[in-house]
Amino acid sequence: MDLTKYYEAAARKKPGCYPQWLSGEQPFWTLVGSEEDEREGLVCEDGTIEAHKRGFTIQPVLRVGDQLVTRDEACVEQTLEHGCLPLPVVEWTRGKLELREEVLAYGGKASSVYARFILKNAGEDLLKGHLYLIVHPMQVYPPWQGGHDGFSPIRNLKYEEGVVRLDGGRSIFLVTRPDVFAAKGGTYRAGGPVERDIAGDIILDRLPSQTAAEDENGRVSGVAVYNFDLGAGETKDVYLAIPLHEHEPEWTAGQDVRVRYKAMRRELVDRWESKVNRVEVRISDSAVTDTLKANIAYNLVTRDGVGFQPGSRSYDKSWMRDGAVQALALLKMGFREEVRQFIEWIGGFQQESGEISPVIDTKRADDPLWEEKAGLCEYDSQGQFVHAVWQYFLFTRDRQFLEGQFGRVEKALNFLKALRAKRCASEYHDGPPENRACYGILPESRSYESAAGGPFHTYWDDFWALAAWKYGKA
Repeated sequence: MDLTKYYEAAARKKPGCYPQWLSGEQPFWTLVGSEEDEREGLVCEDGTIEAHKRGFTIQPVLRVGDQLVTRDEACVEQTLEHGCLPLPVVEWTRGKLELREEVLAYGGKASSVYARFILKNAGEDLLKGHLYLIVHPMQVYPPWQGGHDGFSPIRNLKYEEGVVRLDGGRSIFLVTRPDVFAAKGGTYRAGGPVERDIAGDIILDRLPSQTAAEDENGRVSGVAVYNFDLGAGETKDVYLAIPLHEHEPEWTAGQDVRVRYKAMRRELVDRWESKVNRVEVRISDSAVTDTLKANIAYNLVTRDGVGFQPGSRSYDKSWMRDGAVQALALLKMGFREEVRQFIEWIGGFQQESGEISPVIDTKRADDPLWEEKAGLCEYDSQGQFVHAVWQYFLFTRDRQFLEGQFGRVEKALNFLKALRAKRCASEYHDGPPENRACYGILPESRSYESAAGGPFHTYWDDFWALAAWKYGKA
């Protein structure tokens, strides 16, 4: 039995105690992040938190009376604060017990992920039980989305004085101290005896007594347990923080955590509202405007420095293709400076030939163009750059900016002209039918998405080339 099969077998006993990908399910998730930080956390639809890219997870599970309640036994709903702000909320309902989870990122360039769990008895009868926060050596992000094998090794875990310390300098600050903390390692070794992991112990309601564990194979797991005993209408709050950098979170000992948390959330609400409401849109369906505003916010969350990026996990790089579309969306919603910075920044990577690099790896400061050097060939980026320059001018009428970009635009257009010339030779004009079909278009590239083999002649290379010549002439 290999590692994946072991955990798949464990998940079959109680799927809701494990990440969804182990049951072959596609998880839906969203991000939490500070606009200034290059790192973002991830929140799954069931409330599981993956604070670090390719990192461990913290998964909520309940026990109400004698019954274990996971996402599969509860009614689970998701929303964003005010319907559109990048402050996700996950709500569980099971009978008269309600669990509300709020997650945010705060701290500028060195942010932390903060979570608040609110347990509430919405009924008249006394409710007793436990909230489990399981620390898994696994990701929310599934293997089939570029999540490697889906695992995130934990080799050392130790709980002491409200802080869970993990290897690699990672930590979880349990600002609300748990009633019990348990850790377990060595649950899987190829060729050796197979034991339950901590989730298996939770299912049986038999937690180990140790608060620290080691496992050279990286299979340590742990759990923080919070008891609740709620009368009619009563609530209980649980707070935690996960630093994304080597800085302790904003919360410190002796603070009124509830007051501090509300102040942080209010600050973020005000900040994001000021950004997504720069342009007023009036239509009858608020879901459409909420979706528009949310996507504007997430474009800012995934932005690294001045580089627009389409994602935070697999697409954690700057593509000219995505950036041009993001730039236009932001221009239409009142953002000017961010777009100008992006155009000037990505234009700075233009090669001597005039080619606009299709992708910049912002995580490889030593060699951000390594993919192109390794053979990546995409020709749509020239037209997208020219388009972005022209659109910025149309929105701002900044002639000085336009004149400053003229040299780059001219070089990009000449690069396209040279590319097309390769398919205007006599062998394509007068050659066999398969050659004549390619006369006058751009050469093959790898600009396509999700197509095996190649390179191919790609429609959008030519589409964007025509757009570039159109805007260049304007």
